[in-house]
Amino acid sequence: MNMRTVIGLIGLLFCISTVNAQSDTVFFSTELSLKVSALDYIKAKSDLKRLINQYPVNIKEQNESEQTSTVTFTTDEKTFYILKDSLSALGEILLQNLNTSNQKITMDELAMEIRFLTQKLQHYNDFLQTLDPKSEAYLSVWTQKMLIESDLFEKNKALQTDLKKNQPFLFAFTLVQEILPARKQRLTFVNMPGLEYAYFLVENPKLGLTSGAYQGGSLKYLFTQGKSYLGAGIFKSIEPIRNDSTTFSDLFVVNFGQDFFSRYLGQGGRKYLNLYSGYTLGYMLATGSTSKLNVFYISPSIGIEWFKSRHILVDTKGAYLIPFQENKNLRGLMISASFNFVF
Repeated sequence: MNMRTVIGLIGLLFCISTVNAQSDTVFFSTELSLKVSALDYIKAKSDLKRLINQYPVNIKEQNESEQTSTVTFTTDEKTFYILKDSLSALGEILLQNLNTSNQKITMDELAMEIRFLTQKLQHYNDFLQTLDPKSEAYLSVWTQKMLIESDLFEKNKALQTDLKKNQPFLFAFTLVQEILPARKQRLTFVNMPGLEYAYFLVENPKLGLTSGAYQGGSLKYLFTQGKSYLGAGIFKSIEPIRNDSTTFSDLFVVNFGQDFFSRYLGQGGRKYLNLYSGYTLGYMLATGSTSKLNVFYISPSIGIEWFKSRHILVDTKGAYLIPFQENKNLRGLMISASFNFVF
């Protein structure tokens, strides 16, 4: 038996004795793949870095782009489950895949393969003793013996690697920018009723026809997250009308509107301060004590979403109402604030 075989046998005995000495331990390997989308991606990315720096982790790989951050790390069991809960809370879970395997089974299989290869190597060494070193048969058997020694080395190396694992908890985390339907090609419908308050300042009020200013409220129903909406409301004159039966004191409106976001300003993807522009097409019934006017109008607008989540939307906007009749005396600036919620 040559020196290499002796060393292989000693390594085998050491590995097997180590496995047997720890036979009461179950070597579990746990891997978690977690993907989360966050509406406020910048804040979530900052929280991710804080959490990774706060706990004892061994980072294997880390990448970051404008809309995606990935990190793969190993850690101990306690930290693994703490970070599992903390990182899941950064946004909406898109993917969560947890796999647990018993590494002891793998090590037992490796030890069995090592025993088999060692015995096989011994047989080849014994057979080589019976052959002429200068014969072709000797060269063929020697070549096979070298392959067995190489395979035996790799099996021993793999077993040693498994035994040295201190942190068998692997975490692959991906954080992505949440893409709201404003960015999507497919139309997505929602059910978000709400209320809107508006102040309408008439640019050129006419005595006996229009008041200088109106205020009122309306129902505003968002039916896509794009966003498209329907509205219906009433405005009352805020100026006293005495002995004037022709001035419009009430404005009843029904409208349809759409808002649009610029891709250069985040395309509506932020949780706060999304700037948008839009338009409203509507019908207005203006009435006084003895007067009435049916008029259609268009109203271009610009606004800001102060806060937006999957369940709540708060925004304000300024618009310029342009009627198709009595244009000079009924057009004007309209300022409004609305609150919508998922129902």
